Amino acid sequence: MESSYNFCSVHVFLRCSIIKLCRSIFLTILIWSACPSFGQVVLTPKNADGLYKAGENAIWTVKPAPQSSTTSATYTARKNGTGSPFKQGILDLSSGSATIELTLDEPSAITLNVTPQAAPATAAESAPGTASAPGGRSRGGFGGPFGGGAPRDGAIIDAEHIKPSLPRPDDFDA
Repeated sequence: MESSYNFCSVHVFLRCSIIKLCRSIFLTILIWSACPSFGQVVLTPKNADGLYKAGENAIWTVKPAPQSSTTSATYTARKNGTGSPFKQGILDLSSGSATIELTLDEPSAITLNVTPQAAPATAAESAPGTASAPGGRSRGGFGGPFGGGAPRDGAIIDAEHIKPSLPRPDDFDA
C-alpha cells in the first residue's frame, strides 16, 4: 500500500511542477510581449494584397514602431525568397519614414527583409550596470526573446503567369 502512495505522491508532485513550469513560461512570454520593442519597424505595402503587375513598382513604407528609438535600417530583397539579394540598401528613418521600391519584369515573388539598426547609445545607456536589449543588439521583428526574425514582407509579381516549378504528377486527380 505504501509504494502506491509514494507513486501517487510523485505523480502529483510532477504534475504540479509541470503546471508551474507552464505558468512561468506563459508569464515570461507575456512580459516580453508587453515590453517596448526598441529597434522595431513597421512595414506598410502600397498594395495591401501584395499583388503587382510585371514592371509595376512594389512599394513599402518603413517607419519606426511606436516607442522605437531606431533611426536606420538595412533591407534585402530576394527573388522567389532564395539566392543572393537582387537589391539591398540602407534606410534613413530619422525623418520618420523611408520608402523601398522594387520592380521585377517577370512572374515571381519578392521576399523583403528589413533589419532595424540599434540607435546610438547615449552616455547614460552605455554606463556600466545599465540594461540593454539581449545580446547588446536591438530587438526587432517577430522573434522577440526567442530568436531573431527581422520584419519581413513580400509581394507577388504577375501572379496569373507564375508557372509550376515541377510538372503535374500523373496521379493528380484535380
